[in-house]
Amino acid sequence: MTIETELKLRFLVPEDTAKLSTHPLLANAGVGAVEQLIATYYDTPARELLELGFALRVRREGGRLLQTIKTAKAGFGGLHQRYEWEREVREDAMLKDGPDLSQLPEILREETFNADLLKRLAPCFTTDFKRTQWILPLVDEGSADGRDAKGGYVEVCLDQGEVRNGEHTAPLHEVELELKGNDDDPTRLYEIALQLQQTLPLVIENTSKAQRGYQLGACEPSASFAPVPQKAQPVALNPEISVQEAFISIMNNGYAQLGTDPEGVHRMQGGLRRMRTCLSLFEPLIPPDSSRALRAELSWIAHILGHARDWDVFTETLDGTDERLQSLQREAHEKRQSCYRDLREALGSVRYSRLLLNLGAWLSGRYWLSNPDPEAWEALARPVGEFAARKQDVDGE
Repeated sequence: MTIETELKLRFLVPEDTAKLSTHPLLANAGVGAVEQLIATYYDTPARELLELGFALRVRREGGRLLQTIKTAKAGFGGLHQRYEWEREVREDAMLKDGPDLSQLPEILREETFNADLLKRLAPCFTTDFKRTQWILPLVDEGSADGRDAKGGYVEVCLDQGEVRNGEHTAPLHEVELELKGNDDDPTRLYEIALQLQQTLPLVIENTSKAQRGYQLGACEPSASFAPVPQKAQPVALNPEISVQEAFISIMNNGYAQLGTDPEGVHRMQGGLRRMRTCLSLFEPLIPPDSSRALRAELSWIAHILGHARDWDVFTETLDGTDERLQSLQREAHEKRQSCYRDLREALGSVRYSRLLLNLGAWLSGRYWLSNPDPEAWEALARPVGEFAARKQDVDGE
C-alpha cells in the first residue's frame, strides 16, 4: 500500500495544452515520454464500491496490465491524497476471472472486497487518453551539492483524451503533478502549479477521472460523487500543542470548506470567516507582510460570496408574500441569478484557483517563517493553552 499525493489542474482552453511542453519549468526536462493509456473501471450494478469509498481500475501501462484500487477521497484545492494498492495482473486471468483481489490486506478482503462482492463486479466505464510525462527532480536548496536529500521527484503528466460511459463522453485536458520518492510534502506541488499558471490558463481540478466516469450517463449513482466543500466541524485543540500547530489546524479547517460549486456558498462563507478571524487572532505572531496578498484575495472572494448569500436570504424572505409584491419578487430573483452568475464566473476563474494554490502553499510551506523573528518563533512553539489564557486575560481587561 502507498499513499498517492497529487495535484490536478485543468486547462480552461483545450488548445493551450500544446503550450505546456514549452513552459520554462520543463526546459531541462527533455522530451516528454508519450503513452496511450486505456483503463476500465469496475463496480457492482448497485455501485457498492462507490458507496464504500473505493475506485477499482485495470489499465494497460508500459506493456503491462496494472490493477489499482484507490480510496475515493474527494480533493480540495486541487490536492488529492489517497491510499493506493497496485499490482500487475495477467490478461488471461483477467478475462477469465475478472479483477484479482487476493493480494489486498486481509481486513479489506473480509469486510469490503469479499467473494460475494467479487462475483458482482462488472465493467462500468473507461478512460482513454494520451499521457505525456516529464520528470522534475526535487532539489534541496540547502544542500551543498544541490541534490535532493530525500531522493524525491515530481511527475508532470499532461493527459488528453476522454472518459467514456456507454454513449456518453467527457473530455480530458488536464495536468497531474504527483510526488514520487520519499517526499510527502505537497508544498512543491503547489509551487510548481503556481509557476505553470503564470503563463497557462490552468484551474484546479478537484474531480478525479473516476468521479467523472460515475457522473456520466447510466453509471451515475444515486448519491453524488462530485466533491463538495466539507461541512464545518469544531476544531478540537489540545492545550498542549504548539501555537503554530493550532493556527495551522484552524486555517486548514476553513480551507477544507472552500470549493468551486456555487451551491456551497453558505459553507464557503463559513470557511472564509474562520480563516480571516484566525489570521486576525494570531496576527501578533504571524507577520502581516507574509499574508497581506492572501488577505486581499480572501476579501475579494468573500465579497462576491456575500452578495450571493445576501440575495439568497432576501429572496427567501419574499417567498409566499402578498401577490401585490410579485414584481419585487421577480426583480429579487433576477438579481439573485445575476449574483450567482458572477459567483460561478469567479469560482471558475484562474484568479480563484491561484488563491487556493497560494493558500495551500502558504500553509504547507509555513511561509510566515521565511523572515525569522526569534521572539515570534519562541511564542509559536509554546503551548496554545498559554496563548489562549493570555488572550482571555487581555480581552477581559
